[in-house]
Order: sequence, then C-alpha cells, then structure tokens
Amino acid sequence: MIYGLGTALGWGVADFIAAIVSRRVGVVAALLLAQFAGLLCLGVFYVVTRPSLEITPAQLSLLVGNGVIASVAYYSLYKGLELGPIALVSPIVSAYAAFTIALAVVFLNEAIGGPEFVGILVTFGGVALASTDLKALRAGGAMHGPGVRFGLVSMLAFGASTFLIARLSRDLGWWLPVAISRITTTTALLLGSAILHREPSFSKVDARSFAECAVIGVADVGGLILYARGSQLGLVSIVAAASAAYAVIPVIGGVILFRERPVVNQIVGIVVVFVGLLLLGLTS
Repeated sequence: MIYGLGTALGWGVADFIAAIVSRRVGVVAALLLAQFAGLLCLGVFYVVTRPSLEITPAQLSLLVGNGVIASVAYYSLYKGLELGPIALVSPIVSAYAAFTIALAVVFLNEAIGGPEFVGILVTFGGVALASTDLKALRAGGAMHGPGVRFGLVSMLAFGASTFLIARLSRDLGWWLPVAISRITTTTALLLGSAILHREPSFSKVDARSFAECAVIGVADVGGLILYARGSQLGLVSIVAAASAAYAVIPVIGGVILFRERPVVNQIVGIVVVFVGLLLLGLTS
C-alpha cells in the first residue's frame, strides 16, 4: 500500500510536468530527455545497491518485449497529454491499474477479498471524479478527441507493462526488470523517431526545460522502482490500485501552481480517493 502511494506520487509529479514541457519543446524531445535522466538515476542505484544480474534468456526476452510495450505506452501518454484535455486523458490512462489487477487475478491467482474489492472500486471512482471536469465534458465533444485515443492506447500498454514488471520483479528483484525495460524503451523510442523521421527538436530545450525533463525522469523511475519493490513484497493488485491515485496530482498541482479552481465533482473525487485508499490500507 505504502509503495503504491509512493508510486502514485512519482508518476503524478512526472505526468504533471510532462504535460507542460511536452507542449513547449515537443513530445519526442521531452520524452527522450526524461528517459535518459531515468537511466542515469538507475545507474546511480546500481552503484549504490549492487543488485544481482542473474537472468535467464526467457526472462530477458520478456523484459525486452516489455520495454517495447512501454515505449508505446510512454509515447501515447505524452502525445495524449500534449493534445489534451489533460483532465480527461489522465483518468483514462490511470485505468491501466484495472487491467493490471485483472491480469494479476488471472495469471498470479491473487485473491481479492470483499473489503479490498470495495476499496479498489472506491479509489477508481474517486480518481475518475477528481481528474475530470464533468461540466466541461458535457459542454464539448472531448470524449472523441485524438488525446483520448492516445490515452486509451497508453492505458492498455501500461496495464500490460506494469504487470510484466511486477511479475518478473518477484523472481529478479526490482533493479533488473526496471533497468532492462527502461533501456529497451529508450532504444525503441530512438529507433522509432528515426524511422518515422520525427527527430527531437532539442533546439527548443532551454535550461529550465532540461531541468524539468530531469525531474520527470527521476520521478518516473522512482515511481517505477517503488512499484516493482511493492509488487515484489505484496499483492500486485493492491499496489496497482494505490498507484492509480497518481491522476489526482495534476489536479492538485493545477490548484497550487496555477490557481485553478476545481469544480465540485473534483473536490468530491479527491475526498473519495482518500476514503478508498484508507479502506485499502485498513484491509490490506
């Protein structure tokens, strides 16, 4: 539960900053800089912790495949955040946790009791309310925009990717699954940008944007490390459900930094999220 909340904090901060930077310097440049920052962060963790590097060819193949899936998830996420609306894309992507939980129940035989199931449902409902402006959605046709379509692709890809990370972390520890997946993701993004002739516009990156991309990379990898470690120690379904609360952070960030006024359903949603997390904490 605690690891899931730490994951939510890291991913929430990363997504909030990514939504701003990607519109300023472009999706590819922001994404690649963040990925490189994450790799440097993982290098520091390797030097400090000296994790085991033992891995079978089958496990390596799964992690490389997971990295390719994650590259699709990250690109779709950043593209969705660029095209917006952020308040709709974020909750759609956060639904990845429902997919992850379903995979954990089917393939890991995780049994979710009645109280835990209620806590998961309440948390998801709160996330949807807190990160969506219902009035704005009723006023426009945002449900069919390109940002939503990218959000749906990202949701499915992240669901599969986070499940594979969780499963392999139980056998390999947290460092190898995260590192190999991140290396593969970065490589796939570089190759994809070259093949599609979408070279990053690094000329737009100033010192501020560079620093923000570094924060994105560290927060994202930090969240992924906590997710992998939590899945290694406990139920994947509980960690995934708690991590879904990350979508609330862009809403809170907008209130604090940009003086945005949340609508009534968003305030109710934030309260509901905390109630759901409290239920999960008490039952797990």
